[in-house]
Amino acid sequence: MTDAGRSREELTPAEKRLVGLLLLLQAETRRLDASLTSSVMRRVRLQFAARGLLHAIGSIAGAVADALAILVRAKPGSTRR
Repeated sequence: MTDAGRSREELTPAEKRLVGLLLLLQAETRRLDASLTSSVMRRVRLQFAARGLLHAIGSIAGAVADALAILVRAKPGSTRR
C-alpha cells in the first residue's frame, strides 16, 4: 500500500523494524542443526504410527464393550421393557 506522497521503495519505521526482525529470525533458523530436523521427523513418524495403532486398539475395545453390553442385556430370564 502506498500513499500519494510516498515512493514505492520508501519504508515506514514500522516496516523497517519488521524487516529487521524478519532478518534476525531468518539468521536464527539457518543456525539450526540438521540433526534437529531429522530427530523431529523421526518422532513425528513414530507418533503417527502409534496414533494409528492406538486408534485401532480403541476401536476394538469399543466394539468389545458394545458386544458385552448387548450380551448383558440379552441374558435369559431378564425382563425387557
